[in-house]
Amino acid sequence: MAKYLPDMRVGDDYNIKLVVNDVNGVAVDITGYKFWLTFKAAYEDLDNAAVLQFTTTAGDNVNDDVVNGICYLTVPASMTKTIAPG
Repeated sequence: MAKYLPDMRVGDDYNIKLVVNDVNGVAVDITGYKFWLTFKAAYEDLDNAAVLQFTTTAGDNVNDDVVNGICYLTVPASMTKTIAPG
């Protein structure tokens, strides 16, 4: 599912908190789930044309709470600094 995110600046750290719940609003145990983030110039662009792709596994971040469905995508500035402004 695509989600529009607030503007960012090239060279910034980028942090996104994901909360995964089932249809009843109950937290899903996401232990071992893999999440990815794709930055594109346009929504219609194919994934292989992305300007940045980042993946993480739930539990990799010290702040993750996988049993309660919480995972953080933390993209470091070292990855975002290579994106051309636009």
